[in-house]
Amino acid sequence: MEDRLSNEKNEKPARGGRFTAGNKGGPGRPRGYRSALAKALDEIPKEDIVAVRDQMIAGAKTGDMQAARLILDRHWPVPKGRSVAFPLGRVKGAKDIPRAIGAILMAVSRGDLSPEEGHAVAGIVEMHRKGIESTDHEERLARLERQKDKK
Repeated sequence: MEDRLSNEKNEKPARGGRFTAGNKGGPGRPRGYRSALAKALDEIPKEDIVAVRDQMIAGAKTGDMQAARLILDRHWPVPKGRSVAFPLGRVKGAKDIPRAIGAILMAVSRGDLSPEEGHAVAGIVEMHRKGIESTDHEERLARLERQKDKK
């Protein structure tokens, strides 16, 4: 089966493709583009929209749980995250990382944190570890350069 993405001579694409300077606005839809659906929705008369809204409210009041959920989710969206508190201890250096990960694991196993929350906190600890590592590398490099300059 022929590869539809390659050209006939199996050559690499020429430089200066669609992401080059001068390709105004870049690839994709032009600025201000509106889909056919968006245009059609804009054409719905305001009175009809008000009538639908009023029916949704009436339905929610009479027990239509789907209508109630749609209305309530619009007014009180589900929070993306919550603040969590559990004993983690201070992470001063790389040697503290395994203890911190262990504390996260224990909090998840006790149910103090959901697995998703534990994963998020572990990710923050990992970013901290990378920061510590970068600082250590920078200090070691500076020390080696000073030693080299002394020779």
